Amino acid sequence: MANQLIILNFIINWLTIILLIILSLFTNIYALNINNKYGPPAPVVNYGPNQQQYHQQPVPVPVRPPYGQPLPSVVKPQPAAAAQPSNNNHNNNGLYIVPKYIAYPQQQRQPSNYTNTYPSYQGIGGPGPGTGQQYRPLLKYYYMRPPYLAQPSLPLPAPMPPVVATGGYGSYDGGQQVDDSSSSVTNTLVLVQVVHRHGDRTPLAFYTDDPYGQDYYWPEGLGELTNKGKQRLYAAGVQFRQRYDQFLGSSPKLVRMRSTSKSRCLESAQLMAAGLYRPRNQWIWQPSSGLAQQWQPVPVQTVPAEIDAMLYYGANCPQTDKIEANIMASASVKQYLETKQDFLKALNQALPGHNCTDLTCTMWLYDTLTTEFDYQPPKPYPGWMASVGVDRVMTGLTELNEKYYDVVYGNKQIQQLRSGILLETLINNMFNASQATTHTTTSGSPTNQNTPQPKLYVYTAHDIAVYTLMRLLYGTARYPSFGDAVVIELHLIAGQYYVRLYYGRNDPINYGYKFTGFGTVCDKDGDNSCSLDEFRDTMKDLFVTDWSKQCGLTNEIPIFT
Repeated sequence: MANQLIILNFIINWLTIILLIILSLFTNIYALNINNKYGPPAPVVNYGPNQQQYHQQPVPVPVRPPYGQPLPSVVKPQPAAAAQPSNNNHNNNGLYIVPKYIAYPQQQRQPSNYTNTYPSYQGIGGPGPGTGQQYRPLLKYYYMRPPYLAQPSLPLPAPMPPVVATGGYGSYDGGQQVDDSSSSVTNTLVLVQVVHRHGDRTPLAFYTDDPYGQDYYWPEGLGELTNKGKQRLYAAGVQFRQRYDQFLGSSPKLVRMRSTSKSRCLESAQLMAAGLYRPRNQWIWQPSSGLAQQWQPVPVQTVPAEIDAMLYYGANCPQTDKIEANIMASASVKQYLETKQDFLKALNQALPGHNCTDLTCTMWLYDTLTTEFDYQPPKPYPGWMASVGVDRVMTGLTELNEKYYDVVYGNKQIQQLRSGILLETLINNMFNASQATTHTTTSGSPTNQNTPQPKLYVYTAHDIAVYTLMRLLYGTARYPSFGDAVVIELHLIAGQYYVRLYYGRNDPINYGYKFTGFGTVCDKDGDNSCSLDEFRDTMKDLFVTDWSKQCGLTNEIPIFT
């Protein structure tokens, strides 16, 4: 009996093993058929700061043709997170074809250290009204050529010929503005001052369900200079060197550079300095070093952003916040938004959970999209844009962004509080240069040769500084691209000091400047000239007498220039 039980148990064990082998074979064959039919299973990848594992559906990313060209017929499985197309876009296989723009699926949002999403704007920016948990939005810009039209290849501009002094100091033809990119007379120059915007950066914040709202998409971090921005600002320094080479000479001791304390501005200032002051002659600090042949240190001054009343638009000023809030609540702005309800309704329907009903919100959305598309390589258009239309989205947001700038920074009090100190500093610099030059001319030598008078001042700031300064000087302004600059020249002609103004538009594609002269209210004869005394008298009412008091601060904030 015992032997029979042993034999029975042996047989049962072997039958179990055989059944498991057969089951395993059938499972493998079934999985192979599934892979052949539907493709391999989604890979397991690590994302985010905590390296947590997530399954990501593999989606082929087609190459986007040049803007305006029709896309090839693209058929792809419908992902769960993608925008649903209309029924007439389905084919017989249950797949769908996007007729013009590819609907790129939204990838699964991962845990992130950043919490700055619309409309709360938490985690980014300077202190704003309300509690300390809220942050005032950082303000935006508009490209002359929208960045979603940009091509992926961005070569540096071709070298410009050296500046040649040709006599006189004007660049006008019959009173008409002409391009003055490669000609600036240097034999009458006394001082050059440049106020420019930093280079290309990453987004400052993300909108709700932004498919690119994860940390790993932006290795530089949020609001940081990109490689494109670095190339652009180095090229800007090279072009300013070519424009003013004879005037500047080779000494880096004749430039004063001032920046906001934001990393993107400090890096931009250093890159412009590298393009401006490549070492020559005695300034090559180690002849045997290749680095010393290409670069030399140039100091850049800064102060904390929160108290930088001269350059940083986010410096604490409750009065500007109050004025902006009143503007947004005004009847004229509400009436304008009523005319845009069709567009806003379509926009909000395409973005569930994102209720954009005011100019501040649309300005933020515009900024995020343009910086995502400006990145190298550009981020593909998200799926929700296809349902509204890429052209419609970008055109509508561009117009709303323009309106935001016009109504907020067209306000004279905001202009004065945000750029009045800078304007006064620029004028004081010119008077100091004129006094030093006059003394040198009459006595034959400067007062103190150990502290030479600067020939160049460079102020690296943000779009708001450039925009509001242009509004103060010219009455109107264009939304500054990355690298855009206001250039102020001081000339000595026949014993009289004259001010000349230029706007340098930095091409979003080729990185080159196009300089256009512009006059001010004291330019009576249309020759883009204004005497220094007249210039100061015209602008002095825009100076700030007591910034802290005018901003509504109870404590005195020191002014650093």
